[in-house]
Amino acid sequence: MTFSLIPARFWRAAARIAWRDLRSSPRRALAATLAVAVGVAAVGAVRALAAEMRSKVRGNAREWIAADLYVKLTDLPSDEEMAALAPLFRQGATQTLVTELYGMVSADQVPDPALTFVKVVDPDRYPFYGTVVLRPALPLRDALSGDSVVVSRNLLEEMKLQAGDVLHLGKGRFRIAAMIVAEPDWSAGFSTALPRVLLSPENFQRAGLALQGEGVH
Repeated sequence: MTFSLIPARFWRAAARIAWRDLRSSPRRALAATLAVAVGVAAVGAVRALAAEMRSKVRGNAREWIAADLYVKLTDLPSDEEMAALAPLFRQGATQTLVTELYGMVSADQVPDPALTFVKVVDPDRYPFYGTVVLRPALPLRDALSGDSVVVSRNLLEEMKLQAGDVLHLGKGRFRIAAMIVAEPDWSAGFSTALPRVLLSPENFQRAGLALQGEGVH
């Protein structure tokens, strides 16, 4: 059994007022109804997003940084800093260096260079958690072997390129092996909408790019 705390005469009065306003100004009433509907939908969307974010943080936090610990540096770690970590390595900890910087790329089809976000990774160790998903489907180690690199979809679209084409980066010429579909730690890097390129340390040396910052996982 349920009980109403609001008298019935209140609802009758509210209904009369609503009907009067609807008859006198139907457009205004429709606008108010739509505004309320949009507000309710927005609140629902925010709550759903918050719930999804909480689920991701609790379930896959390691994949957000592709490691248990991520340290961002502006220079290579010194010998003293690496020595301080030696006890952890003796206990079985593993580390890899990820270099992040900006570079200019071009192609034979599009000679005008474009600014890109460049990420240098060791495919034998990176990532510790999660997977770099590529198209066509390739292990990251194979995709970054030889003179190959992988690039984001927006770089392919912007420069009218596809897998197998040649990309100019710094002093080097590199073959595009695949397109990046997903990276586990992309949210931990620079927040940028720029096209991006992943390459191996060996190809980074070939490109002759200047260091601008490193991340140690």
